Amino acid sequence: RTPQEEQAGFHLPPGFEIELFADEQLIDKPLNMAWDSRGRLWISSTLEYPYPAKPDVVPRDSIRILEDTDGDGRADKVTVFADRLNIPMGLIPVADGVICFSIPNLWYLRDTDGDDQVDQRIMLLGPFDTSRDTHGMVSSLSRGSDGWIYACHGFNNQSTVNAQDGS
Repeated sequence: RTPQEEQAGFHLPPGFEIELFADEQLIDKPLNMAWDSRGRLWISSTLEYPYPAKPDVVPRDSIRILEDTDGDGRADKVTVFADRLNIPMGLIPVADGVICFSIPNLWYLRDTDGDDQVDQRIMLLGPFDTSRDTHGMVSSLSRGSDGWIYACHGFNNQSTVNAQDGS
């Protein structure tokens, strides 16, 4: 269905309206999205889901930044921040990049030169178990009022993970 047909099917409470910011022409299958402090929408976009790329295959998923540069309420600029990801289920923008899950690890993807493309990939935690399921992995990353970043873990896998320092 077209985006307009989809919009027509929404049932909104009185006083609410829905506006189209982006559609499938700009993204593949979106899994997670989050706004950054500059009003840009970060989206994890997948071709692999629900079957992860095999270890000997380069994964085709990405994290993209969508922007409305002309102020009309629609995304008109798409930047691929990071590619070669494997079912990037969760993400949260941070000051110089994004923290995201990509099978099998939780990553800190840094943009060190300000061009909105990843320059440094730092593994934070992992590997997470994906042996039984890829549907409910690390996702829903959110900031707590205590300064920590919290996330959900999937419902069907058993993960015991290590930080970079071995803890």
